[in-house]
Amino acid sequence: EGGVCEGLPITVEPYSLTEAETWTHPGIYSHSPIRADGDDGLAHRAIGEFWQGTGTPGNPYLLHDYIIDGTDKGNCIYIGNTTAHFKISDCTLDSASGMDWSDWHMDTGIFLNSASNGTLQNNIVNANMIGMFSSSSRSILAEGNEFSGNAYGMIVSVCTDMLLRGNNITDSTDCGLMV
Repeated sequence: EGGVCEGLPITVEPYSLTEAETWTHPGIYSHSPIRADGDDGLAHRAIGEFWQGTGTPGNPYLLHDYIIDGTDKGNCIYIGNTTAHFKISDCTLDSASGMDWSDWHMDTGIFLNSASNGTLQNNIVNANMIGMFSSSSRSILAEGNEFSGNAYGMIVSVCTDMLLRGNNITDSTDCGLMV
């Protein structure tokens, strides 16, 4: 009962959304938190998510137009241990919380851990413990982002070639920018 019988046709919808992705406005999707670890992990995630780009300098993986609520998930976006090129843009990342702090979960809107070659642009990052945390990363550009109501707006630790330009950090309860 309830199974698929051999030889019988089954109807498959031409397009259906998973629980990971729900259309909220034209071109904007509610998405579950994103975690990609290592170049292979980022490449597999890009293929599975149908992200544009190939991870090269001229064609970075593109994560854009997501609304991610990190309540009880630890992070909204985690990218670690990768040298592939990526761009996170036009996302709204809220309320990362609820996990025990570790190398993987820091209640952070965007967590870059030993990541390289990334661009964070025009994101709205609200109500997290840490808006953006970059640790042991290099060649990262963060510009035009809005960080509001986070305990710490941005933390940059042991990074090289990190450019922070035109970001707006407001209403941080502990510290706006920590380098």
